[in-house]
Amino acid sequence: MTQRQRLLAICVVLAAMSCNSDSSPAPPVSPHSVAGHDQIVAPHTVVQLDGSGSSDPLNRPLSYHWSIALAPSGSTATIADPLAVKTTITPDLEGTYDILLVVSAGNEQEGSTVHIFAQIADAGP
Repeated sequence: MTQRQRLLAICVVLAAMSCNSDSSPAPPVSPHSVAGHDQIVAPHTVVQLDGSGSSDPLNRPLSYHWSIALAPSGSTATIADPLAVKTTITPDLEGTYDILLVVSAGNEQEGSTVHIFAQIADAGP
């Protein structure tokens, strides 16, 4: 066998190995976003938001982005640090605040929502 024939045989073997039918790319794997538990508070109460229960099955570093998806009309409440794993919000009006946490890992992301119910306590009869 000549050197050219050996190289050709190696190329054929390598080409055959790369044609494996199982070589399709794996589907993307998203991180798991956990925005925390719903809370009932009085207006003007500082509410802790905690995304530390979020995870990534591939153990990639996570980035966090909190935003207010829904708030009572006229509310000026803001999230203290929207890019932190743990942050706060102070509901300024009575009503429902839906807080969205989007967790990203690589090019994949997932969102989850926590509901904050700001209401004045019932004084009773």
